[in-house]
Amino acid sequence: MNRKVLAAVGVILLALSIYNCYEAWQNVHHRQQTTAETAQESDVGVTVGHQAPTFTLENDKGEKAAVNKDEIGRIYVLNFWASWCPPCRAEMPDMEAFYQADQDKVAFYAINMEEPKEKAASFIQEQGYTFPLLFDVNGEAGHLFKVRDIPTTIVVDAKGVIRFRKSGATTRAELEKVLQSIEKG
Repeated sequence: MNRKVLAAVGVILLALSIYNCYEAWQNVHHRQQTTAETAQESDVGVTVGHQAPTFTLENDKGEKAAVNKDEIGRIYVLNFWASWCPPCRAEMPDMEAFYQADQDKVAFYAINMEEPKEKAASFIQEQGYTFPLLFDVNGEAGHLFKVRDIPTTIVVDAKGVIRFRKSGATTRAELEKVLQSIEKG
């Protein structure tokens, strides 16, 4: 009788062991698949070579501004910033100089990240900047582009493909170089 009980317990333990191995394999397989899908999704719309997401934000005139290749029809620059950010403030003169020099060829959007509209508009006006200002009050555009640091500057070609992305201060010279590269094809 003891042998039968021991054999039965052994069979049960073996079955449980096989089941646990199968469950562990399923979990690892599912985790790998989910990780691969997440990695693929995270590349869409945020990295160089991918199609830029489209969005609509309010501008400093209180109007809705659609930002996408069909509405713009030319190269465009997105500069995510905030007035409290020292590197953002440091790059603003270069952003203004680039905008003034290239506004015929490039649409430029300074996208203020999650600040009160009045504060951002007041800062731009006090500094004498003239580039177009958009308000991302709820962080929707920042989320679409997975902006983790500010300033972040993104250049999108006329076909809607991201051609440049940089977190940290960007210079006019960098933007000019990207623009020339896009124009050369």
